[in-house]
Amino acid sequence: MTTKTRPASEASTLQSCFTIQQFCERNHLSIAFFYKLKQQGLAPVEMTVGRRRFVSIEAEAEWRRARERVS
Repeated sequence: MTTKTRPASEASTLQSCFTIQQFCERNHLSIAFFYKLKQQGLAPVEMTVGRRRFVSIEAEAEWRRARERVS
């Protein structure tokens, strides 16, 4: 059985979670606005790994759906 390896460029598009900065860049938000949303309880669910915080791709999708429902 042979296994396929993905090129580095493709592997990066298949991320399962993002740093806060990456999340903000992907969603065209400033980091300051992200923390403002967090204070209001409107930011996506975060997961903590060690001392780092990430937003999963599922949490990002749910956050977007929630924002669309509010509009």
